[in-house]
Amino acid sequence: MRLARMTLLGGLAALAVTPATASAASVSYVDGGEVWQSTLDGSRKAKLSGGDTTYKEVAQADGGRTVGVRRDGSLSRFTLFNPDGAVAHDGPLQYEVGSWTTRAYPLSVDITPDGGSLVYGFSNSYYNAALFPSPFVFGRGSLLISSQNLNPFTQEIFSPLKQADREWPTFVGNRIVAASGNNVVLQRDAAGAPYASDFDPWFTPNLPGAGYSLERTDVAANGQVAAVEYDKDSGGTILDRRIDVFPIAGVGGAPNNAAGCRIPARGWPSNVSISQDGSRIAWKDDGGVKVAGIPDFSGVDDCALTSPPVVISPTGSYPSIGGADVPTGPVGGGSAAGTAPPPSGSGAPAATSTPAFSVSLPAKTTAKALRGGVTFTVTVGAPGTVNATLSVPQSKLRAAKLVVIARGKTVAKKAGKVKVKLVATKAARPKLRRLKGVTATLKVTAGTRVVTKRVKLR
Repeated sequence: MRLARMTLLGGLAALAVTPATASAASVSYVDGGEVWQSTLDGSRKAKLSGGDTTYKEVAQADGGRTVGVRRDGSLSRFTLFNPDGAVAHDGPLQYEVGSWTTRAYPLSVDITPDGGSLVYGFSNSYYNAALFPSPFVFGRGSLLISSQNLNPFTQEIFSPLKQADREWPTFVGNRIVAASGNNVVLQRDAAGAPYASDFDPWFTPNLPGAGYSLERTDVAANGQVAAVEYDKDSGGTILDRRIDVFPIAGVGGAPNNAAGCRIPARGWPSNVSISQDGSRIAWKDDGGVKVAGIPDFSGVDDCALTSPPVVISPTGSYPSIGGADVPTGPVGGGSAAGTAPPPSGSGAPAATSTPAFSVSLPAKTTAKALRGGVTFTVTVGAPGTVNATLSVPQSKLRAAKLVVIARGKTVAKKAGKVKVKLVATKAARPKLRRLKGVTATLKVTAGTRVVTKRVKLR
């Protein structure tokens, strides 16, 4: 796997929702470490996350739910947003517990149309002395988790289902599409999908030349258009990337390579996403996140797009087209939606908004101070209970979960600023000295809204 494409990110848990109509409504993306959503013409945008600034990748379901994945200390975590932008769940991304010495995930991430399942790629290695003189075993493939399958005692997601050698996974409906070497494979349309292990070969793309490798494949929900990503590297250094787009004869049907074309990108394109109805396509290149009309598939090498690219964000990445309408009020972590500047870059000022839910931490937090309590400020947009937890990785168990070491709670009588005091739990107090230098995760909730931040304990 190419480490330049790896991101270490978060998990998924939520209730199912009804899929949206076949036409796309918005594109989700990451910008400045935050999760954003935009109309496909860039005229209106909303920031879903609430100031964590550690989000690395997003995926939006056909039904409109968006998952943002981020790095928190030594763990990877996620936030799941409902179609209206409200936070549905926040939790850790699962991985296989065992003697893994290194791990990286996801290498591609996607969610089912109802938001009920998440698939993500992994690459890892472990040590097996019995295999000396080559004791390191490398594994890669996909992991699948259900948003409904929660342990009632810990509220952690149960161990994921492993699909070995199925790399760079995405969904078309509830079926997984993945790379197996330089071949695209498709999960069988059978009972239990996506929780099934049977895959069939689908097609072998035309590689651009020697040294290129297949990565992600994205397929429109209507089964009429597919896009594949390739890269070429040497010794871990990326030399070239490209995206090819072509019509297909339905899910599982033959590709029409002769009508296909290459995305005309500025620099190296990546993270291609096709709308559910196959009419729009998004990608990221050196010019940022772009959305354009699907190619006319006239057979020319460089795609003749049916509408020119619109730059949604010049600094964005990981675009994902889905069925959510861009929210128009306070959402997710508390940012309000606004009217974006014209995508042409005419110089009009960007819209601003006042956060309805935010957290302000002390400049320095020591592990020792938690014994007596550490006070911080929370800005809320409405009256109600504010809860806070401070957690650290349970590294000795090598499990994808956090252990709460401090808690705090207060009641806001009205919108505005309130003080919350974090006090070490009884179990954590004898161990506070060991936590010096550890990066902890602060989670603050008020109603359905959640903010998470990393805190370096001094």
